[in-house]
Amino acid sequence: MCELITGVKTAVKAYIFRLDWTTLLSQPSADRDLKHPSDILYKDISMLSKSIEGAVNDQINHELSSAYAYLAMSAFFERKSLPGFAHWARLQSQEEVVHGLKLVEYVNDRGGTLELKSVEKPMGDFTSPLAVFEAALAQEMKVTELIHRLYAFVVEERDYATQVALEWFIAEQVEEEKVGSEIVDQLRMIGEDRTGLLFMDRELGQRQMAAGANASAE
Repeated sequence: MCELITGVKTAVKAYIFRLDWTTLLSQPSADRDLKHPSDILYKDISMLSKSIEGAVNDQINHELSSAYAYLAMSAFFERKSLPGFAHWARLQSQEEVVHGLKLVEYVNDRGGTLELKSVEKPMGDFTSPLAVFEAALAQEMKVTELIHRLYAFVVEERDYATQVALEWFIAEQVEEEKVGSEIVDQLRMIGEDRTGLLFMDRELGQRQMAAGANASAE
């Protein structure tokens, strides 16, 4: 008899648990009162919070705006008969598109909603190649700051999956700023030396798209 009573109690508890869980899942995500230890995992793999979703969508816009800006820089170099500089900037534009697509895929993988926003018109005319790369470096530093802010926000929100996804972008920005700074420094050393400028144009024209970026683009 004791065994029978124990079995009934266990069955009732299991039924109540399933009933509570079904009721919980039927509620809108924003209204759920998550109490079970597995609730955190469920929430994490099913969707992004609206605030983080919006912040990631904003970052996608920043990445695509950078792509637009580098494309305008490439066109400027073409007009100035600097095909190597133009080639470098065009590949950089493609790389920024890949960065944006990485975040698009992440939003989709997390069950979020992609929101593509208007891209700001980029600057299309510059006083010199140095002015172009000074603008490019300033742009990369701005993107770095935006990514750091986004990372700090998701840490505060305890969204661990998004933290991991953003670590790639943080490391990538270190390289972006390094390359931009080197080019700016070299152009400053060249000054008005046309021979040095043409030599640098030839060097930048040898740039190839990173293998990882090609894979992402495909």
